[in-house]
Formats: sequence, C-alpha cells, structure tokens
Amino acid sequence: MKIEELKKLDKNSLTLKLEDCSKKLLSLSVKKTMGGLDKPHEIKLLKKERALIKTVLSYK
Repeated sequence: MKIEELKKLDKNSLTLKLEDCSKKLLSLSVKKTMGGLDKPHEIKLLKKERALIKTVLSYK
C-alpha cells in the first residue's frame, strides 16, 4: 500500500493491518528457515509495509 492510502484509514484498521502484516511476516520467516520459500522478496516488502503502517500510526 502507498502511504496516501494508509493515511486515509482510521487507527483501528491500521492496527489490524499491522497485526496482519506481522503474522504474514512470521509465517514467511518460518518458511524461509525451513527452506520452502518461493518468493524471498516478499519478506522485504512486508517489512517495508509494516514500517509505513507504524509511521502513520505514530502520527495519529
């Protein structure tokens, strides 16, 4: 998501998105450790999205 889209969301939905991102990141990290990750770039994208969400949350 782009930061403009995140700014339009309220605090509750941002918190839910942050939890969802964290869960996905955890599952991808486990898959990476086990050696079954097909798209390793997804980890980087999720970390970036999580950081954007945290940034927007800090302003609200």
